[in-house]
Amino acid sequence: MTPSAENIILGLFALLPVVIGLLAIRFFRRADTERATVGAMLLGNGLILAGMVSVALLGGELYYRFVYDTTDSFGLRKTSNDWFVRHYHSNNAGVRDDIDYQMTPSLRPRIVFVGDSFTIGHGVENVADRFANIIRAQRPDLEVVLQARNGWETPNHTRAIADLAAARYPVDQVVLVYVLNDISDLLTDWRERLKVINAEARPGWLLANSSFLNTLYVYTIYLRYPELGDYYRHLSGAYKGAIWQQQAQRLRTLKQTTASAGAELLVVTFPFLNTLGPDDPYNPAKAQLAAFWKAEGVPYLDLSASFEGIPTDELVVGPRDAHPNPKAHAIAAQAINTFLLAHPPRKR
Repeated sequence: MTPSAENIILGLFALLPVVIGLLAIRFFRRADTERATVGAMLLGNGLILAGMVSVALLGGELYYRFVYDTTDSFGLRKTSNDWFVRHYHSNNAGVRDDIDYQMTPSLRPRIVFVGDSFTIGHGVENVADRFANIIRAQRPDLEVVLQARNGWETPNHTRAIADLAAARYPVDQVVLVYVLNDISDLLTDWRERLKVINAEARPGWLLANSSFLNTLYVYTIYLRYPELGDYYRHLSGAYKGAIWQQQAQRLRTLKQTTASAGAELLVVTFPFLNTLGPDDPYNPAKAQLAAFWKAEGVPYLDLSASFEGIPTDELVVGPRDAHPNPKAHAIAAQAINTFLLAHPPRKR
């Protein structure tokens, strides 16, 4: 079996301290019998420093490859991709879930949660801890399925609903789990900037296959592109003017597509958990969405109030990942289940 690039790098990192150690032993044994010079002292200190760096390199690689097990918001780091490989497992419908979906009509009302990384459980190791799976466990009277992927935005959601209709997959309710960045594909400047960032996040062989060096490298990307750190505030301006008008029309199309599929539409907005509070720059956008769905006659729930007063670090996956963690999913599940009970599916 050909060793993987990751194993080759790990082997090289393990060999490096040994080689430097042997060189240092030989050098210092020789130095004991000769008069010390400035050059010899510098070389000896250099070997000591190189040895320390090589040990740190090996320790970092071991930690980030075998111990560290979490994600970052944008999935830029190798450790995030490794996390997805370990914890994302698809069912018969190609969706991350722990059950296969019944592809024929159901005796129970069938509810489809349509969404993105917040719905699919980015950063949540056990799918049983996602809000949709919690609701499934609490509501055996419902058949709960998902149509969600990392990075999906409003056009993807509409296409997923249309595909269900085209496949003649009977659905009673569609719950659109809306996240405030579902509009971001309309921001041309941001989209082009993100292409550049994603291209830089795919470096050469060594940086791409070393968990430790890749982590350090991606930190430099965040330093060079500060808009990544301010991403959630950056999007708040999208809910104004022509861009919002485009998004409003796309949401109307999604509503019509849901009706054409023979299903009722409900909408739940999942807020950005790291901006919550009275100064949340998205408060105007959330008020605008609430007014929009009210005018469209669509039952609507904003989850913001459910997280009120809870510190951000108790709700997000980690310092580098603002996706909801299991606690946030549990809170969301309770609120969404209450919302569903208030809006039961139509009787067939």
